[in-house]
Amino acid sequence: PSLDDVRLNLVEFLVNQGRSNEAVEIARDAMALKERDAELRDRLGMVFSRSDRQREAVQMYRSALELEPTSARAVRVLDLLMSDSPPRTVEAENLLSLPRITALIEEDGGLRLMRARVFHLQGRSDAALRESVESYRALRPIARDMLVWFNFIQTMIDDRTATLEFLDRFSAEPGTSEWARLFRGLLLISSEDTRAEGQRVLEQHAATTADSEVAFTAWRSLGTSAYEAERYSDAVAAWEKASERRPNDATVLNDM
Repeated sequence: PSLDDVRLNLVEFLVNQGRSNEAVEIARDAMALKERDAELRDRLGMVFSRSDRQREAVQMYRSALELEPTSARAVRVLDLLMSDSPPRTVEAENLLSLPRITALIEEDGGLRLMRARVFHLQGRSDAALRESVESYRALRPIARDMLVWFNFIQTMIDDRTATLEFLDRFSAEPGTSEWARLFRGLLLISSEDTRAEGQRVLEQHAATTADSEVAFTAWRSLGTSAYEAERYSDAVAAWEKASERRPNDATVLNDM
C-alpha cells in the first residue's frame, strides 16, 4: 500500500477507536505534506463521513473544494451541512455565495436545488421556489431527469400537503404546467387515500398532452400502480400505451 493508504487506514482505525483528536491530527499532517492534493482530502472526508464524524468530514471535503472547486464537491459539503442537527444553513448559504461556487451554480441545476434546500430550511419559501424553478429550466426535458428533480423536491419538502401546495405555485410559472400536472398525479397516486384521484389526473393528462415524454411517464406510472394493485390486465394496457410513445424502451419491455 502507498503511504497515503497507510495514513488513511490509520485515521479510520483511530476514529473507530474513539480517538478522533488523534485522527484529525494525522489527517492534518497528511494534508500538510500534500498541500495541493484535493483527492487526498476527498478520501479523508470519506473516512470521517463513513465513521459518522460529519464535522471533520466537512473540514476535509471543504479543503478539497477550495483547492479544486467542482459541483460534486460542493454538493457533498452542502449535503453534510444541511444534514447536521440542527442544519448548518448559514454556513451552507455562505458557501453558496463564494464567487467560485456561484460560477458553478450557473452551470449546474443540481447546485441550484441545493440552494433551494437551504432556503426551504430557512423558511424562505419564495426564494426556494425561485431556485427550484431555475433548476427545473436547466434540465433536459426527459423523464429520467425530471423524475430525479421531483424526487429531490419531495425529499426536500418532506410533507405531502406542503408538496401539493408547492406544485400549485410551481405550475403557475411559465413553461412548467405539463410536468407540474404529471408530478401532481404521481404524488396523488402514491397514497392509498388519493390513488383514484391520481389515476384520473394521470389518465387525463396522458391522453391529452402533446409532450411524448410526459405521456410516456404517465402511462408507465399508471401501469406500475395497476400492477401493484394486482390489476395485471390494466397494467399491461398502460405499459403498451407507454411503449407507443417510446417504442422498444427496455424498462417498459421489462415491465411487461
